Amino acid sequence: MKNWILTAVLALLCLSANAQERPRPERPEGQRPRPEGRRPRMNPDDLPAIGTLSGRVLDAQTHKPVEYATIALIRRRTGQLEGGTVTDGRGRFVLEKLKPGFFRLEVSFIGYQTLVKDSIRITPRQPVVELGDLLLQPETQTLEEVVVREHRPLVEQRIDKRVVRVDQMVGAESISATEILENVPSVQVDIDGNISLRGSQNLRILIDGRPTLGNEEAAQLLQQLPGNAIDRIEIIT
Repeated sequence: MKNWILTAVLALLCLSANAQERPRPERPEGQRPRPEGRRPRMNPDDLPAIGTLSGRVLDAQTHKPVEYATIALIRRRTGQLEGGTVTDGRGRFVLEKLKPGFFRLEVSFIGYQTLVKDSIRITPRQPVVELGDLLLQPETQTLEEVVVREHRPLVEQRIDKRVVRVDQMVGAESISATEILENVPSVQVDIDGNISLRGSQNLRILIDGRPTLGNEEAAQLLQQLPGNAIDRIEIIT
């Protein structure tokens, strides 16, 4: 009986020693041991699309609804567009079937500055997010200076005189004042440079507001002066 008990004890000791010496399965190179009790992190793409995001867009100055404002929801992790819509007549918008995650919301409309909200989070525990009133600031534009120039006709016909505005003629710098008058309707210039209006030489001629002594002096001055040296010629009947 004692021999049988001794044999059984020796057998148990051998089995225990073999169990301790059994090698553990090798872990693949580079793989970290997973801490006991920690759950594996879930991929956001595997989560159900149960999120809802809503709000209302108003004019920041008048607090009136902004209709047709563009709503863009962008996932911060990837930078991809998660959803988009436009506001209705009350300025309201709703985005549905959103997967959990962190998002950036961009609200834009013509004539307003783009509004960005960069701290939106949708979670399985809080899938519904109401942003409330979003105020769009009107876009201020600085207008460039506008210069208004008065445009007058090249030849003005008045009751007692005719005014030729030489300063508005293209190419006046390359011809004489006499050649300019030759192209004015109803004005004739003979070979001596004498000026007549509808056949009459009984005229007074002013050059830039200064009267000449007569038709002969005016003819000499106009032949000598280049067109770009004169602003206007007045022929008074």
